[in-house]
Amino acid sequence: MRRKRLRLRDYDYSAPGAYFVTICTRARLPFLVGRLADDMERHLIGLRERFPGVTIVEHTVMANHIHAVFLLDGRTRPLAGIVQAFKSLTAREISPKWRPLWQRGYNEHVIRDDDELNMVREYVRNNPMAEMIKIGF
Repeated sequence: MRRKRLRLRDYDYSAPGAYFVTICTRARLPFLVGRLADDMERHLIGLRERFPGVTIVEHTVMANHIHAVFLLDGRTRPLAGIVQAFKSLTAREISPKWRPLWQRGYNEHVIRDDDELNMVREYVRNNPMAEMIKIGF
Protein backbone atom coordinates (compact mmCIF):
# COMPACT_ATOMS: atom_id res chain seq x y z
CA MET A 1 0.00 0.00 0.00
CA ARG A 2 1.40 3.37 -0.99
CA ARG A 3 1.70 6.12 1.64
CA LYS A 4 -0.23 9.35 1.21
CA ARG A 5 2.00 12.23 0.16
CA LEU A 6 2.12 14.79 2.98
CA ARG A 7 4.27 17.49 1.40
CA LEU A 8 3.24 20.12 -1.14
CA ARG A 9 4.35 19.07 -4.59
CA ASP A 10 7.12 21.29 -6.03
CA TYR A 11 7.39 23.43 -2.88
CA ASP A 12 10.92 24.38 -1.77
CA TYR A 13 11.01 23.47 1.93
CA SER A 14 14.34 25.24 2.36
CA ALA A 15 12.76 28.55 1.26
CA PRO A 16 12.64 31.36 3.80
CA GLY A 17 9.44 31.19 5.80
CA ALA A 18 7.62 29.78 8.79
CA TYR A 19 6.67 26.13 9.17
CA PHE A 20 4.49 24.44 11.80
CA VAL A 21 5.75 20.93 12.58
CA THR A 22 4.26 18.12 14.67
CA ILE A 23 6.39 15.08 15.50
CA CYS A 24 4.63 12.14 17.18
CA THR A 25 6.02 9.29 19.24
CA ARG A 26 5.69 5.72 18.01
CA ALA A 27 2.07 4.61 18.45
CA ARG A 28 1.55 7.95 20.24
CA LEU A 29 2.89 6.37 23.42
CA PRO A 30 3.55 8.86 26.24
CA PHE A 31 7.38 8.62 26.36
CA LEU A 32 8.15 12.33 26.60
CA VAL A 33 7.90 13.03 30.31
CA GLY A 34 10.32 14.24 32.98
CA ARG A 35 13.98 14.27 32.04
CA LEU A 36 13.24 12.87 28.60
CA ALA A 37 10.97 15.83 27.83
CA ASP A 38 13.73 18.18 28.99
CA ASP A 39 16.21 16.40 26.69
CA MET A 40 13.83 16.75 23.74
CA GLU A 41 13.50 20.47 24.39
CA ARG A 42 17.28 20.85 24.66
CA HIS A 43 17.79 19.13 21.31
CA LEU A 44 15.03 21.13 19.68
CA ILE A 45 16.50 24.44 20.81
CA GLY A 46 19.97 23.18 19.86
CA LEU A 47 18.95 22.91 16.20
CA ARG A 48 19.76 26.61 15.73
CA GLU A 49 23.45 25.89 16.44
CA ARG A 50 23.49 22.82 14.24
CA PHE A 51 21.67 24.57 11.37
CA PRO A 52 22.47 28.28 11.01
CA GLY A 53 19.42 29.97 9.56
CA VAL A 54 16.94 28.03 11.73
CA THR A 55 15.01 29.68 14.53
CA ILE A 56 12.42 27.97 16.68
CA VAL A 57 9.92 30.70 17.57
CA GLU A 58 7.49 28.54 19.54
CA HIS A 59 7.51 24.96 20.75
CA THR A 60 5.98 22.62 23.27
CA VAL A 61 6.88 19.08 24.27
CA MET A 62 3.97 16.92 25.38
CA ALA A 63 3.93 13.29 26.47
CA ASN A 64 3.31 11.87 22.99
CA HIS A 65 4.13 14.65 20.54
CA ILE A 66 6.07 17.83 19.93
CA HIS A 67 4.87 21.01 18.25
CA ALA A 68 7.38 23.52 16.90
CA VAL A 69 7.27 26.59 14.70
CA PHE A 70 10.43 26.85 12.63
CA LEU A 71 11.58 29.99 10.86
CA LEU A 72 14.01 29.29 8.03
CA ASP A 73 16.01 32.11 6.48
CA GLY A 74 16.99 30.23 3.31
CA ARG A 75 20.58 29.43 4.38
CA THR A 76 19.94 25.94 5.66
CA ARG A 77 18.91 22.43 4.71
CA PRO A 78 15.30 21.72 3.76
CA LEU A 79 12.84 21.25 6.61
CA ALA A 80 12.80 17.46 6.16
CA GLY A 81 16.56 17.28 6.79
CA ILE A 82 16.25 19.36 9.94
CA VAL A 83 13.40 17.24 11.33
CA GLN A 84 15.25 14.04 10.38
CA ALA A 85 18.37 15.23 12.22
CA PHE A 86 16.32 16.03 15.33
CA LYS A 87 14.59 12.64 15.28
CA SER A 88 17.87 10.80 14.71
CA LEU A 89 19.78 12.65 17.44
CA THR A 90 17.06 12.16 20.01
CA ALA A 91 16.43 8.50 19.16
CA ARG A 92 20.12 7.70 19.64
CA GLU A 93 19.95 9.00 23.21
CA ILE A 94 17.17 6.60 24.12
CA SER A 95 17.97 3.06 25.22
CA PRO A 96 17.41 0.36 22.56
CA LYS A 97 14.22 -0.80 24.25
CA TRP A 98 12.58 2.52 23.27
CA ARG A 99 13.45 2.29 19.58
CA PRO A 100 11.81 3.28 17.41
CA LEU A 101 11.00 6.36 19.43
CA TRP A 102 9.28 8.31 16.66
CA GLN A 103 6.38 7.66 14.36
CA ARG A 104 7.40 7.55 10.72
CA GLY A 105 7.36 10.97 9.05
CA TYR A 106 5.99 14.15 10.57
CA ASN A 107 3.21 16.64 9.92
CA GLU A 108 3.96 20.10 8.64
CA HIS A 109 2.11 23.18 7.55
CA VAL A 110 3.55 26.11 5.61
CA ILE A 111 2.57 29.28 7.44
CA ARG A 112 1.54 31.86 4.86
CA ASP A 113 1.31 35.19 6.73
CA ASP A 114 1.75 36.94 10.08
CA ASP A 115 -1.88 36.42 11.13
CA GLU A 116 -1.56 32.68 10.61
CA LEU A 117 1.81 32.68 12.41
CA ASN A 118 0.22 34.35 15.43
CA MET A 119 -2.67 31.84 15.43
CA VAL A 120 -0.29 28.87 15.23
CA ARG A 121 1.94 30.26 17.99
CA GLU A 122 -1.12 30.65 20.23
CA TYR A 123 -2.23 27.11 19.42
CA VAL A 124 1.21 25.73 20.34
CA ARG A 125 1.25 27.66 23.63
CA ASN A 126 -2.26 26.52 24.57
CA ASN A 127 -2.09 22.91 23.34
CA PRO A 128 -0.79 21.41 26.61
CA MET A 129 -3.75 22.87 28.52
CA ALA A 130 -6.19 21.60 25.90
CA GLU A 131 -4.65 18.12 26.16
CA MET A 132 -5.03 18.16 29.96
CA ILE A 133 -8.69 19.15 29.68
CA LYS A 134 -9.26 16.42 27.06
CA ILE A 135 -7.92 13.69 29.37
CA GLY A 136 -9.78 15.00 32.41
CA PHE A 137 -7.20 16.85 34.54
